[in-house]
Amino acid sequence: MTVSEDIADKFASKYKELYTSVTYGVDEMQGIRCSLSQSCISDTMSSPSVCVGDVLSAIRHLKPDKSDGNFQLHSNHFLNAREELSQHIALLSSAMLVHGCAVGDLVSCTLIPIPKDKNTNAILSDNHQGIALSSLFGKIFDLIF
Repeated sequence: MTVSEDIADKFASKYKELYTSVTYGVDEMQGIRCSLSQSCISDTMSSPSVCVGDVLSAIRHLKPDKSDGNFQLHSNHFLNAREELSQHIALLSSAMLVHGCAVGDLVSCTLIPIPKDKNTNAILSDNHQGIALSSLFGKIFDLIF
């Protein structure tokens, strides 16, 4: 054996000893999980939070058959989704409020040039106007507030 192998074996035996030194029961572990879940829920309630009803209301205000320029989503994905999606969006929105930041993809948009008139020269940029396809998650966040 080399010195490197000896060192690796020593670390392996120490970590094996460490990870197997504490016994636990399945019921005890489930109790810890429940306690942590309750703690997370109570912490969320004391912080600024977005409720599922607000998210559902915002989703209802989306226009059908509109596409998302960033994630290749469509508004119909949200309009026809189950309520569980709204719960996750509410948690995401609450987390953004608590931490004061948002993922860049949620606040970005895709600009699409549209010709102003059918009879204009399509090569000239002055004959186009731009529309912005915003992130649907960003639209929902905007509609909530």
